[in-house]
Amino acid sequence: MFFAHSQEPDNIVWLKANQNQIAEAKACSSRIKTVDLTRALSRVPMHDPETKVVVEEKIQCDQNLGRDLVQRTLKRLEAKGKIFTRRVPNPRKGRSFTGWAKTPEPETEEVT
Repeated sequence: MFFAHSQEPDNIVWLKANQNQIAEAKACSSRIKTVDLTRALSRVPMHDPETKVVVEEKIQCDQNLGRDLVQRTLKRLEAKGKIFTRRVPNPRKGRSFTGWAKTPEPETEEVT
């Protein structure tokens, strides 16, 4: 049996909880977080890759998740072939960054 606080102001009474209140209480008590893969995938750009850090932060903020869970999810999506690791050019001198995109790296012809 579940109980809830009275919703009347200045009335401190325990009442029998209704189905909605029970569902809310059970949802809050669950510490296991799950990732909505469709929403996560929607945060990955289609063609122009964004750095991995930026994509991870977008998913973290969107779904209120931890960094490790988001990184594991993105690696799973990559293993399934739904997203790809791509190079992101460095605007300064130095090596390029790595990023995520839904399309693979375009093939370039070697100049000899």
